[in-house]
Order: sequence, then structure tokens, then C-alpha cells
Amino acid sequence: MDKNIVIRELHILLEAINEQFEIIREYEGFIPQIEFDMIMENVRKLYETFHRLQRINDPLLFVEKKMSGIPHPASRVKLTRTTRFALYFLRFYLVFLMSLLVFK
Repeated sequence: MDKNIVIRELHILLEAINEQFEIIREYEGFIPQIEFDMIMENVRKLYETFHRLQRINDPLLFVEKKMSGIPHPASRVKLTRTTRFALYFLRFYLVFLMSLLVFK
């Protein structure tokens, strides 16, 4: 699969998560379960898409890790600013969603 297609999918998912978060934020009081289910499904898809991008970036990384206990040098890839932002964004939303569940 082409790297640009995966990056576009990530962009679409991040936009969808952002829109869903805005909808959740507008609720006063009770937030319907369907809202949580939809945003968490997109967070799951986001994680899987990042995983797919990682495999595209270095397809041998996963094969070599399974074949030997020695980590591949590419496992310490320097993240781009966009990727760091996306990971920060994902972590922020996960923490936010967890806090909503805890303080419900």
C-alpha cells in the first residue's frame, strides 16, 4: 500500500476524531454511549493505521523482530513533527476519554 494513501487515511481519521470530540464537548450532562463508541472505534482505526504506516516504512522490521530478539536499527526512527503531533493528539484524546469514563 502506498505511504501517501495511509497518511491521507490518518488525516481523515484525525479530522473525524476531532469532529466527534467537538460533538462530545457540546453535550451538557449525559453523553450518549454511541458517541463514546464511535470515537473509540476511530481511535482504534487510527492506531491500526499508524501501525500499518510503520510496517510500510520498514516492512522487514516486524519480520526481523520475530526472528531475533535483537531490535532492528530502524525501530528508533526519528519522528517527524507531524507524527509527533498526531501521537500527542491521540494520547490527549485517550486520556480525555478515560477521564470521562472515570468521572462519569
